[in-house]
Amino acid sequence: MLGFTCYPELRPFSTGDGDVNLVCGCCGFILVAGSTGTAQRPSMLIRCPSCGRYNDPVPPSA
Repeated sequence: MLGFTCYPELRPFSTGDGDVNLVCGCCGFILVAGSTGTAQRPSMLIRCPSCGRYNDPVPPSA
């Protein structure tokens, strides 16, 4: 699992051309803007630059 922290700017970790935004589950900050789907993202943790909470943008498989 990879881990990323978005600092020092308060901006999304990455941006793309898709129509899905991945947001922090705690504060709603946009972590990944313009995502195209979970198949293109590796399993990773993203630390929200706004509230400091860790987020896993890929839901666990059922």
